[in-house]
Amino acid sequence: MTESIESRQEQNKSLYNRVVQGGVWIFALRLSGEILSLLRILVLARLLAPNDFGLMGITLLIAAILGKVLDTGFEAAIIQKKGEETEKYLNIAWTIQICRGILIALLLYTTAPLAAIFFNEPQVENILKVFSLTQFLSGFNNIGLIFLEKELLFKKEFKFRFIPKLIECALVIALALIYRSIWVLVLGSIIRAGFILWFSYLVQPYRPGLEFNLQKCRELFNFSKWVVGEGFVNFLLIQGDDFLVGKLLGAKAVGLYQMGYRLSNLPATEITHLITRVTFAAFSKMQDEKQRLKESYLRVLGMAALLSLPVAGLIFGLAADFTLVVLGDKWGSIIPVVQILALWGAFRALDACVQPLCRAVGKPKIVFQLQFCKLILVAILIYPLTKKYGIVGTSWVITGSAIAISPILHFLVSRILDCSLVKLIKTIFLPLLAAICLNLSLWVVNSFLLLAPSLWLLVGKAVIAVLVYMAVIVVLDKLFKGDNCLVVKQLYASLIKRKN
Repeated sequence: MTESIESRQEQNKSLYNRVVQGGVWIFALRLSGEILSLLRILVLARLLAPNDFGLMGITLLIAAILGKVLDTGFEAAIIQKKGEETEKYLNIAWTIQICRGILIALLLYTTAPLAAIFFNEPQVENILKVFSLTQFLSGFNNIGLIFLEKELLFKKEFKFRFIPKLIECALVIALALIYRSIWVLVLGSIIRAGFILWFSYLVQPYRPGLEFNLQKCRELFNFSKWVVGEGFVNFLLIQGDDFLVGKLLGAKAVGLYQMGYRLSNLPATEITHLITRVTFAAFSKMQDEKQRLKESYLRVLGMAALLSLPVAGLIFGLAADFTLVVLGDKWGSIIPVVQILALWGAFRALDACVQPLCRAVGKPKIVFQLQFCKLILVAILIYPLTKKYGIVGTSWVITGSAIAISPILHFLVSRILDCSLVKLIKTIFLPLLAAICLNLSLWVVNSFLLLAPSLWLLVGKAVIAVLVYMAVIVVLDKLFKGDNCLVVKQLYASLIKRKN
């Protein structure tokens, strides 16, 4: 019995270390990738017009819609399966993936004229036709990459995703300096898709083959149908606002709104992606051990709050300084959009813990149903508020719907884990209180330093706010016997062990 307990403790410790290490690589990949994206955005914002960003935004929106409509969800279904069941489904999933990529490419090409008419943007037709090549290439990516996520081998994924991103960023900036055209963005997307395809076979030795088995497809679809449904609803929630803004307010408004979204939600998007990518595979491995799963979930939720809440506070408090200093006066109208959507980003990061948990325990239907309720709420409010208040009204609808649904999500989690709702609230309460203090410190600084926005002032305010947050967290942990500092110490210990 003693040996069994010790063995389980070693397995828990080993899995935790693998999760942390995988999280570090995913974070490094996303951070480096988004730094490149931010660099590209900041440079191109000076070289290209908002209308160019709007045209590319419409193109990406249409491609994303088709991608979600034709999504299979097979990858999530394969990752959730136990033991050695994975490999027998890979060839089938790859065959379906190829067909899907070809079909999306054909649909993009053939529907391009209709899209141009719908958005009243003639350039969209040729852009979509050329962009369709990216979807064709992506369909042939190595399906064996699933092993990297299932076994938390994210170091390899870092290698094959970062280099194409770096190449794309360098080429796009270089070409933009010469041509200053929307076609620079299109060409960059094609080049990146080609390099990702090539690298997917370099880093993963698995070689897929063509196969089709209707029975195995049905087995996968029994799980994946809810994943697909949730993904599509989620897509409508995230991208549907772009679609409506483009239709009601035009390409320029889309460019402004998407820039505001990226700046406000970039950190939240990365935290969300990190949580869902790493924890889904980890939670799936412990799906039959409820106590272990509960402890792991609370730890993940606490870490998400510790990271996302201060980031949202910084974005909210420094939105005006950052926009005017970095982007310039022509982007000044996005300041309230950034501030409103920063609040949504915080809720989005916290709610991201729910999805991998429900998928891991075989209950993806729960998230789908709640996301669908959120979609109905957004559908009722978004048209009148966007019509009346523009992109600011759109931002309030998106943020308000998230605030309304979030408590229900966490209540259902407490039922799944047999965990009190008070314990879940306590996990995020101290970081929330510290984030409020962070914003109060920025308000005080802004009240006393009535200076024109500058880069050094922006950096100084950010440093002060971060120091205030860290100090408040330490004090609150001691006063209320919190474990935020302990979580950071454990994370640091795992990282040091990894280096050694």
